[in-house]
Amino acid sequence: MAAAAKKRSRGASSPVYLLLVFSLFSGGHSFSRQLVVELNPGSPFTPPGGELLHVRAVGDNDTLHFLFCSQGAPTLLLVHTNTSSSTVKVNWSQFVSRNHSGSLKVEPESSVLHSTAVVFSRLLEYDDVNDTAEPTSDLLPPYELQDFSWSRLRLSGPTALLCGAAAAFANGSLCLQVSQWVSAENGSSDVLGFVQWKPVAYRQPAPTLEDATPCRHSDPRPQSGEAAAAASGLIRAFYGKTEAFGLNVSFGLAGEPFYDSTKFLSWTLLVGSGSPPMDSFSPLVLSMMAVGLGTPLILLLVGGVYVCVRKRAAASTATYEPIN
Repeated sequence: MAAAAKKRSRGASSPVYLLLVFSLFSGGHSFSRQLVVELNPGSPFTPPGGELLHVRAVGDNDTLHFLFCSQGAPTLLLVHTNTSSSTVKVNWSQFVSRNHSGSLKVEPESSVLHSTAVVFSRLLEYDDVNDTAEPTSDLLPPYELQDFSWSRLRLSGPTALLCGAAAAFANGSLCLQVSQWVSAENGSSDVLGFVQWKPVAYRQPAPTLEDATPCRHSDPRPQSGEAAAAASGLIRAFYGKTEAFGLNVSFGLAGEPFYDSTKFLSWTLLVGSGSPPMDSFSPLVLSMMAVGLGTPLILLLVGGVYVCVRKRAAASTATYEPIN
């Protein structure tokens, strides 16, 4: 997956502070899971070239393994197993060499029900001279995220933050924040997993409607699984042969401010197991709807009853009385 941002002129690059927020979700009936967060599981040292975050969400009879890695292009891997005792095993000498398939396993391997991964491969920048917001031409050389210098993962409870920059960046950074929440009630489904995102991004750290800008995406297209494995150490370590698809996401519309105006952009992505969550109304919205829609309905009912009673009364006085 690649993200595209437009810039005003052909001058020196002015990198955006781009914050990508992952939310992790588990579908199914509402129940609690035990979360276990560990950094570089089983490693006696801080691995060179990037770190590995493992979040184990244990249910009554299944486990969700969330793995986020900065070895190469940042990658999020979700593995769902049918047992509450499944574990992650890493051969660290092979893992950091990034040329061994199978150096990371979820055991027992027969318990794996489903796995999916998201790789952020490129940051694209283009000259939007005519302010069309169409990233089809005038693309500048892409920033390959596998070549970024990434910070160590900063953990704060169930949230982790990873920031990096390209050598060509004069200032600015690309940050990815991962947060976990695992409770929902959206019924059973044949859907194994999903990736979805907000249709808007925000130009300020505190998101408001005034600072929202729409985002668009291209159609998914088949990509080389080997290319994905070469870019991502986690893909190489977990998968053998894999099927890969790629798409581009771009931010902004024609006539809107360029990112140079705030030099900040945040966008939220949701990765989960089961069917995706359904939009719902808050209690406040429901009460407002009840007041807004219920009052006219009551007035219509009362008015209808009144008209009916008046008509019956008028009909009774207009008819002939029997003659004794």
